Amino acid sequence: MDTQPIPLDRCPERATVSTGRLERLGAEACEDEELLGMALGGGAAGRRTARRLIDRFGSLTDVVRAHPAELRVAG
Repeated sequence: MDTQPIPLDRCPERATVSTGRLERLGAEACEDEELLGMALGGGAAGRRTARRLIDRFGSLTDVVRAHPAELRVAG
């Protein structure tokens, strides 16, 4: 199975307001939840999952450092 990311311009249904903020203002202007949400696929579902992970681990840094088995989120 190919797991390469799809460029946002080829997947417009996943492009969000956050993507525009990232392009205009840079990563420093985005919240951790927005950045992680985009990495998880964007949209409301990606952002909800990002919020749950950050709440569970305490920070974006801790989410990134977590073992993949720890990253499973029910639902």
